[in-house]
Amino acid sequence: MANRTLIFGNIGAGKSALAIKVSSITGQKHIELDELAWHDEQHSIAEKMQFLSSELQHLNTSGNWVAEGVFGQSLSKLMVKTTQVIFLDMPLLVCLNQLDKRYRNKLHVSDLERQKLWARSYYQRETANSYAYHNELFDRFSGHKIRISDAKSLKEFCTKLDRTKNAHNLTLID
Repeated sequence: MANRTLIFGNIGAGKSALAIKVSSITGQKHIELDELAWHDEQHSIAEKMQFLSSELQHLNTSGNWVAEGVFGQSLSKLMVKTTQVIFLDMPLLVCLNQLDKRYRNKLHVSDLERQKLWARSYYQRETANSYAYHNELFDRFSGHKIRISDAKSLKEFCTKLDRTKNAHNLTLID
């Protein structure tokens, strides 16, 4: 049976770091959905959407993976074949602090502020890239799932992962 983990949440919640950890422990291929969505600046939006749709169809028929991202349309297309879901429902302050750490000395101040604005608007947006939509996806998912809502719980979850290293076909969530 395929082992497919989907991680989602706000920008700065820790999705990529957790996906990398899960991938290293389980051997699942790490997929950055946001990178797929923005893979090539030279193509039109329609061409990007076609590429993304094709990649998502391929993922739904391929082996084991851990995918992470914020874009709800991508997430919902993968939910059909996902075996476990992790919703990083972190407080806004945690996300903003992570953005500060991530982009310190890497982005212009305006770019960092744009990222922070995106993080802040997550809770008010009415799109597939919103807290409300992620919450709905989580609630609808009937397989193994976990909501991690604070830094302490995330650390405990990662400690549990570390104890299960080299486990094949690991179910991350009891």
